[in-house]
Amino acid sequence: MQTWQRNLYTLWVAELIAIGGFTVVLPFLPYYVRELGVTELEQVEFWSGLLFASQAIAMAISSPLWGSVADRYGRKLMVERAMSGGAVVMGAMGFVQKG
Repeated sequence: MQTWQRNLYTLWVAELIAIGGFTVVLPFLPYYVRELGVTELEQVEFWSGLLFASQAIAMAISSPLWGSVADRYGRKLMVERAMSGGAVVMGAMGFVQKG
């Protein structure tokens, strides 16, 4: 197996695991929002939708910036940055407390 094929396979598996980790939390967002103290159904729906959409909005805003940084410094570094940042954010979600 050539080096580029091994790298591609490794990145593919890592990205599959990362995407799986991010999407596994989505069905539980309404329960999580309710656990944080939001009790009205409309508010639970609103905050769950906002949390779900915030990732896509942030990606749409920051993609051009990170794309230019990747062109300058390399894509591998950006993949590592994105996966590490995602892990930190997901880990930090576990420390959220009721306000």
